[in-house]
Amino acid sequence: MTWGKEIRERAIQLLIERGLTESNLRLISETLGPSVNSLRNWWFLIREHGLLGPKRVRTTLNRKMRDEDLIFARICIETEPTLFMREVAELIYMENGYIYETWEVRDSLARIGYSSKAISVMARERNEGLRDLWREHVTGELTVSAREYVFVDESHISAQEAKRRRGWSQAGERAWVRSTLGDRVSCSAVTSMAMYGVLSVSTFDIVDGDLFLFALETDILPLMNRADDPYSTEPVPMSILVMDNAATHLKAAVVALCLARGVRVLFLPPYSFDLNPIERVFHLAKHYIRNHWGEVSMDHPLKEQFEEALFNCVTPSIGCRLYQDAGFTISNADIAWVKEYEIPE
Repeated sequence: MTWGKEIRERAIQLLIERGLTESNLRLISETLGPSVNSLRNWWFLIREHGLLGPKRVRTTLNRKMRDEDLIFARICIETEPTLFMREVAELIYMENGYIYETWEVRDSLARIGYSSKAISVMARERNEGLRDLWREHVTGELTVSAREYVFVDESHISAQEAKRRRGWSQAGERAWVRSTLGDRVSCSAVTSMAMYGVLSVSTFDIVDGDLFLFALETDILPLMNRADDPYSTEPVPMSILVMDNAATHLKAAVVALCLARGVRVLFLPPYSFDLNPIERVFHLAKHYIRNHWGEVSMDHPLKEQFEEALFNCVTPSIGCRLYQDAGFTISNADIAWVKEYEIPE
């Protein structure tokens, strides 16, 4: 759409008075009608004719930004990783008076190793100091054996999560599957795992503090060994229980029950899912249900499906690898212990 001379002149005048900011661009666009992109193009046009000071930077054939502008751009994206390249270009202009196209900023940052990618969210409550102490504990010279650790946690699954998410159909058509809309069937599982795989699974409709304590007393602790065995000179397998900081785990009754059975208790640093191998087990179990649709069908109760998937999705070799990914140092003695639980083919 072509805008009249009066509107263009008025818009340019407002840009000169108010400056090139997103809020001003939107306000002028809503007031006079031209799009934000049109206003930005007019701004660059008057910049080219020297009405606002420095002209647009003309890049050379290698398309490199000035070193000081590139350093400033790097500081901008390290300070605020969610900035658009257009916003970085505007910040460079406001700081140094030079104008770059967005592709010039993007390509220059790519040359020094920066690229755009999906945002990974990190909790503000995460304590890097505690995480470093935990890594030092499981990888340092004075660490106990990895086979001593048992991890426990809860997971929830719904009928919708258990269903396959992709299907086949003719090109240009939807892949329809008949299903009961609004199906709210779901269940939760208190699961424990050692290096060789899943130890126990206790399924409930929903887990609270009392049910977690019940599962701990009846299903998990009977499978563990006492850490204070005076006759043992070697690391005692499955004698240390590791939990996250969920409210159901922090109750005094939970710790007292474990200590009464001779089991040591450790808590992971807050919001450290990557240090807990059982988190990956829950993901593998949900994938197992979808992958073995014919063997673990929706005709069976969801609790049975989830329990079967949890026990079958982790082999001794996978469990050992999950512990390694969580930061543990795996010794030859640990590998030999895990191999005792492998089922011969």
